[in-house]
Amino acid sequence: MPSSIAWLDHDPAAKERTNRILSLFKERESRDELGLGFIRDSLSDLLFPGTSTIHTRLRYMLIVPWVYQYLEEQRVKSSSFASRVSSLERSLIPVLLTGSMGEQGIIGSVAGTSVKRLPSSIYWSGLGSWGIRLSSASSYQYGADVDVLYAVRTRAASLYKRSRENYDDVSLDGLDTWCPDLPAPPSDFPSVLDIRMRRSESLFIQGRIKASHPSSLLAHLAFSSSLASSLFPWEYSGALPDVLVWQLEQARLFSLVMYGASILYNVMLAELSGSHNLSGKIALFESWEASVFREIDCIRRWDLGTFFATVPGVSAATIRFVYAWRDLVCSDFSLLSLSLARSLVRNREIFKKGRSRSRFLNERALAQWGGSSGMYRLNYRWPMVLGLLGDLFSGLENAN
Repeated sequence: MPSSIAWLDHDPAAKERTNRILSLFKERESRDELGLGFIRDSLSDLLFPGTSTIHTRLRYMLIVPWVYQYLEEQRVKSSSFASRVSSLERSLIPVLLTGSMGEQGIIGSVAGTSVKRLPSSIYWSGLGSWGIRLSSASSYQYGADVDVLYAVRTRAASLYKRSRENYDDVSLDGLDTWCPDLPAPPSDFPSVLDIRMRRSESLFIQGRIKASHPSSLLAHLAFSSSLASSLFPWEYSGALPDVLVWQLEQARLFSLVMYGASILYNVMLAELSGSHNLSGKIALFESWEASVFREIDCIRRWDLGTFFATVPGVSAATIRFVYAWRDLVCSDFSLLSLSLARSLVRNREIFKKGRSRSRFLNERALAQWGGSSGMYRLNYRWPMVLGLLGDLFSGLENAN
């Protein structure tokens, strides 16, 4: 029987969380063989709040609210609101493909209108994080409660009309579900639309990021004039406040040090399977050890206590694993042949996967290994962030 994750129909919040978990299996950085994903995601959220590795284009942060507002203006009922959202978002796929003239990153460009994940589910969390979505409801609950929203708005409008001279007594709290400053959609929406940002829209996004996460690296970069393409966020060459320099250094050290554990894991699997370019993996590990050696003094000074205070909620077992691996890195031994290092990685994978799914203990699981699992340096969503910022800056130059 295939494995699955289920939720109760009456628990939409759990359903939305489950959808997010399921989506992680499709994300490149979700290959979390050694259980470091919580730290990776916490650091990513600290540096680039409201983002996700499955975000593609920035204008979806506006298109999704426009879809909801469009349906609300038509007073679509709760019973059909969710299906109408899905239908409208799917109908926008060919519209965007036509209007965007070969632009990349349009959701559904490959699967077409049968695409499984729609923009509203992908961007919902980010819309809340940036203060574009004011409602705290899940996307499911939003549609389920929209009839109540219509009634409350109608009632408030009636009270306001009858009490214009005394309107301070009328509470309007909670009636705005989207930021009041949200730019209006194109006049011919939804029949004509493209993916490119306009200047007013980029200015709005800049303001939202700055207002919602003023101290974040994302907010700083959203107003940067010296952003250039690079492999990792710590390669940014512009001036940064001290707190952001420190955060980036923590992220860099964690990425550098734990990269070796991921490579060693793949080396060990290649040895077990007798295939999958063992020599290339060994060469990669030796290259990593050389880079670590060049920074060994910095790694030895790395205060893991302060680091873990920055990412609260990490399990005790994960903390012990990181401490143990860092201590081995700082030793004078070559970790490739060190039995203690191999045992640490092996036991960690068994602990995370369980004995029945461990590639070290289950031959079928090993046979399904594709030759590389999580064998990359953590970049904390940086390529995707560069793409979103590229859209932002292009919009600032787009007067139309």
